[in-house]
Amino acid sequence: MSLTVLHFSRNSVSDISSLSGLTRLTDLNLTYNSISDISVLSEFTELAVLRLYNNPIMDISALRGLTRLTNLHVHDLPDLSDIQPLLNNSGLGAGDRVILFNSDISCEDAATLYTKGVSVGSGCLRVILMQEWWSILAALAVFAGLVAAVVVAWRRYRSS
Repeated sequence: MSLTVLHFSRNSVSDISSLSGLTRLTDLNLTYNSISDISVLSEFTELAVLRLYNNPIMDISALRGLTRLTNLHVHDLPDLSDIQPLLNNSGLGAGDRVILFNSDISCEDAATLYTKGVSVGSGCLRVILMQEWWSILAALAVFAGLVAAVVVAWRRYRSS
């Protein structure tokens, strides 16, 4: 089937295994349902936009191989704590967006996604900004060291 967009929100769906043949989907909205098992989504390798929020999902390992994802909404999943599959997704990077609000994820994991260039929406902004701040300070320290070395070399040059 050549269906590429499916919005199936607010339908009290709990089992999505019947979607297995729709592997050409590029945009899938399954929000506000009762879905807990998303393993069938591992077949949906064309997906660019995926919305899963407000479902009782705990395991997102099916998303590891979805390397074309550019816009992922996995917020409001209070049982979700492990986003390692997203960290291991080689396709997620600069320009992509992942929304993680109201999930039980670690701020360190959110920051790791951010360092891959992903625009991350989460409650972890302070941790992400601190990580950026430390990177800036480290760069400034290197720069200050170079400036100091140039000043010392200049003084030696002038005194000789």
